[in-house]
Amino acid sequence: MKKIFILAFCFTLPLVSCKKWLDQPPTGNLREDLFNTAGDAQETLNSCYDALANLYDGRIQNISELLSDNLNQPNTNNDLRSVFARQTTFFNGTTNKVYQDLFTVVWRCNTLLDNIDIIPNFEPGEKERLIAEARFLRGFCHWAAVKLWAQPYGWTPGNTHAGVPIRNRAAADPLLRSTVQEVYDFVQEDLEFAYNNLPETNGVYASKMAAAGVLATFHFLKQDWSKAVQYSTEVINSGQFQFDSSNLDRYPQVVLDTNTTSEFVFGTVSTIYTLSGSIVQDRRCGSFVGNYQINNGIAELMVSQSFLNYINENPADRRTEAWLAQESGRVFLKKFYTNQIYSVPIVHLTELYLTRAEAIAEGGGDLSQARADINMILNRAFEPGTNEIPSGATAEEIIAEARRQYRIEMVGEGKYTEQLRRYGVMGENIIIRNAPYDCPGMAIQFPNAESTVIGFELNPEGGCN
Repeated sequence: MKKIFILAFCFTLPLVSCKKWLDQPPTGNLREDLFNTAGDAQETLNSCYDALANLYDGRIQNISELLSDNLNQPNTNNDLRSVFARQTTFFNGTTNKVYQDLFTVVWRCNTLLDNIDIIPNFEPGEKERLIAEARFLRGFCHWAAVKLWAQPYGWTPGNTHAGVPIRNRAAADPLLRSTVQEVYDFVQEDLEFAYNNLPETNGVYASKMAAAGVLATFHFLKQDWSKAVQYSTEVINSGQFQFDSSNLDRYPQVVLDTNTTSEFVFGTVSTIYTLSGSIVQDRRCGSFVGNYQINNGIAELMVSQSFLNYINENPADRRTEAWLAQESGRVFLKKFYTNQIYSVPIVHLTELYLTRAEAIAEGGGDLSQARADINMILNRAFEPGTNEIPSGATAEEIIAEARRQYRIEMVGEGKYTEQLRRYGVMGENIIIRNAPYDCPGMAIQFPNAESTVIGFELNPEGGCN
């Protein structure tokens, strides 16, 4: 209970009420009095979750989604427009801040990991849990960074192309970019450590099943089909989560004492709770609501004609009415603004069912299981029994349907671009808005601060259009 209260307290008040020293990397040695108790360690970990929630309230997802063909050019935001145009530079304040905030989470996690051994008197298993959670968040943020600031896994033989710097300790040392393979190896080591050491359940925090869910999607991008199936199956069969076969609202309004859906495996959690007799809100979806919400007949981010045509290929699709609003010739993604305070799933059952279905078909597994997985999605999206995959469907047909449902189900969630890039490295001719999936601008430019490191390799700019 103490852990949950501390997290809510840190989320509600300015970070100075937790640990102001965590805002910036140290210039010298850390004060010895910063880590005296297990509570200090927990407070540091809470600040890592806090920073992650500030990133995954739509900020990082919107950047990724703008690199696909699901959205139109942003309405007025020039930083987001440059992402859409695949012309980011090191002057882009929005992408720079996302990059900085990813490594703020990493730095805070490293601060905990570097100092946890000096803290006495942990409860049994507490130290191991703290280390596992910190490594889960550290690995996850490195993976998030390499997916946006580098060309995809599989782009070169041996993945020798430049990735992102690997930061495995709390220091502000200048670092060069590691290769994508080195980054993926580092991420895998952290995620597997977390998987092996996190508790089976951990409230709204990272658990063994959260690590398994991330590992499923991690191996999916690596085209390691057997491990993608293994980890997704473990989460699906864990009994901790339940597929919602009747409700298309993945972002329901948070109410007192209820803040996640039955499909929610891991993500950032908004809360409404009582504090000193008052009702308090902690809203962790602001960048989704703010960018997709209609204001005076327009929104910053709006759905593309390409996506509208795609979902309209079958007029019976219930998701068109549930998720899209059409006004004055514009299409709005109301799945992100119908409700105003909601939790944001980063990994959920719908994604894992579609991941498992395609991975089974790609890897030559049991096609009946793959069909069953996709049919769960189809029977929710359509009148049950009217659009199921037939029992004689081939692996190629299952792959095509899994990909189709993935694009529709995940629209706006910041996952589709990385799938397009996976298709590209698999040898498919992937063109995104008239440009190849791997054109130079598809890798976000690094902040100017990184370019001050002698020998640091910036991404090439432009060249997509």
